Amino acid sequence: MTRHTRTLTRVVGLLLFTGSLCTAEPHIGYVYPAGGQQGSTVELLVGGQFLEDASGVVYTGKGLRGSIVGYFKELTRQEINRLRNRREKLEQTVQKEEGEKRATTEAELAEILAEFTRQGYDESGKKRLKGVKRDPRKQPNAQLREQVTLRCRIDATAAPGLRELRLQTPKGLSNAIMFHVGRVPEIRESEPNDREPVEDQHLALPAVVNGQVLPGDIDRFRIAATQGQRLVCKVAARSLVPYLADAVPGWFQAALTLYDADGKELLFVDDDHFDPDPLLVYDIPADGDYILEIRDAIYRGREDFTYRLTMADGVTLTGPLPTAAHGPVRQKGDVAEREPNDTPEQAQSVVLPVMLHGTIAQPGEWDVFAFDGRPGQSIVVETIARRADSPLDSVVQLRGPGGNVLEVNDDHVDRGQGLVTHHADSYFLRKLPFEGRYTVHVGDIQGKGSERHAYRLRISPVQPDFELRVTPATLSIPPGGTVPLTVHLLRRDGFAGGVSLALDNNPGRFRLDGGFIPPGSDKVQATLTVPWKSEAGNRSLALLGRATIGGETLTRQAVAAEDRMQAFLWRHLVPVEDWIVSVGGKSRMFLKADRPPKGPLLLPAGTNTVVVLRNGNPKKPIRARPRFELQDPPEGMTLSKSVFRAKNKEAALHIAIDPDKLAPGSRGNLIITILANNKKTRKTLGTLPAVPYKVTIR
Repeated sequence: MTRHTRTLTRVVGLLLFTGSLCTAEPHIGYVYPAGGQQGSTVELLVGGQFLEDASGVVYTGKGLRGSIVGYFKELTRQEINRLRNRREKLEQTVQKEEGEKRATTEAELAEILAEFTRQGYDESGKKRLKGVKRDPRKQPNAQLREQVTLRCRIDATAAPGLRELRLQTPKGLSNAIMFHVGRVPEIRESEPNDREPVEDQHLALPAVVNGQVLPGDIDRFRIAATQGQRLVCKVAARSLVPYLADAVPGWFQAALTLYDADGKELLFVDDDHFDPDPLLVYDIPADGDYILEIRDAIYRGREDFTYRLTMADGVTLTGPLPTAAHGPVRQKGDVAEREPNDTPEQAQSVVLPVMLHGTIAQPGEWDVFAFDGRPGQSIVVETIARRADSPLDSVVQLRGPGGNVLEVNDDHVDRGQGLVTHHADSYFLRKLPFEGRYTVHVGDIQGKGSERHAYRLRISPVQPDFELRVTPATLSIPPGGTVPLTVHLLRRDGFAGGVSLALDNNPGRFRLDGGFIPPGSDKVQATLTVPWKSEAGNRSLALLGRATIGGETLTRQAVAAEDRMQAFLWRHLVPVEDWIVSVGGKSRMFLKADRPPKGPLLLPAGTNTVVVLRNGNPKKPIRARPRFELQDPPEGMTLSKSVFRAKNKEAALHIAIDPDKLAPGSRGNLIITILANNKKTRKTLGTLPAVPYKVTIR
């Protein structure tokens, strides 16, 4: 130990290894069909990874019940070859065996032959069974190899709309996937329907068609329509699986085309204003059959390109048109825009703070509002339009008393809107330089306008606030275990302070460690620890954040979310309904950590700090030499060395701080992940509870 090394005498962790834990978490990629009608029983196919031995289904809301019917995992050719080699070895030895040993070998042989049949091969494992061919359009994808078959019973009184579906497995609870409860009759597409619709599948409106699009796939359906009928067709695709990590643009981009009986194209749509899920509305000119086609816009496809195609007669359609473009509703206290207000001379006078409700009704129109300001006054100008499903792509300007432009904003990213990819709303915070009359100008950056291009406009002094998101939305923990989680802080109107975190609705007495987001930070990694005597089951938890702003304590509940990647690059916080903790399984590793002393762990910049981990039970020796990692450390913090002393039953972790990358005063949580000492496979043994730290001057 050099003179630059400081030793932390306080033991921050106690551990005892008696086995290992598997890191494979169950993941759902799609459910097909992605919905069902009220009062029906539907057989569902759930595709994903690590779903073996799924034992149950968890839905949000009431009126849905599910049971597991079957499981299938498509093996690769390499895995089939391994089975074939195994079978050959068993056949060579079975004749030499007797009694119980022979019976065991014969049973294994029978299982291998049965697996060949399930995979569509003959007994040799070399040839496909007669009449069984693999669909050449299906592309190998490890994330979708496993399929669980469910039987879902939907009560007649089940509320219509989107629900969340999760699978319970021995490895824990899966992520949530969207499932839709509908009102009208539903069917599944019947293949082959690439060139011509299936003859016996005439659609009577209204109806919902559930389908999947594989590479190059085109689905066609025949509709009998009458003159004067308004055909309304709406696709749900991106709304079912919002983001795909390994596909561009990051979702199934559906396209609809309507043809007449002679194959003449009548209408093509691939969106609904700003919504990638298309809406087709067409007034039928003559009686006859019409062909509706759905495909991916660039002919991609795979099993998770699922869709729900709703078709209705627009003349008898009850309720509003199923378009995504609705716009914000005028709320109590909103001040209505008054025309004409298109120029600074016609500007509508307002008194701050104010929330306005207006519309860019004509292409190229501007709405102008005026207020009196004073030097040094900080104001916020913000539009709420796209976030409220308005097609308006807003742009706002602030002009001073002389008419000069002081501030302009087009798009402002709101990380709380996890389903929005084009952040078209505007926002800025500005300190006013002069005394006098200021004007705010609102328009559409694309020069468009209509009665649907509505907005709400906030002009006010700064109102510091915050929101929270917690990921992942589903945590699976064995009794006595610890798992990491991330709390994201969305700062509003310049709020820069710290936020304290605490569990609410916590009957299981779970423990949150590292529950503080430091000033200036936009997220923190914390840990959740489950007591040893916790009963198995799923529990909904709530996480609260508290901050003092202007002498007042504000409390905000965190929204559960999934951190999803789009198209290999962008990440989004997609909200879900419940934050669920699933307790289950047997913990094969005893893991216990002391709480740190009062205050954070001090990490001097430019030196190493040694963190000592000790075996908590000398009667049970550590059976394997583990590896250690820091969980997503900030740039400038590294685990420079770890020393495992089997004789002393302890480990020493050397934490190095680079002062050029991590400045003194930086705060966060130190989270240590323990891994099996096998560099070929990454197997996590567990996680230590978070230890708050602070970087100090050396």
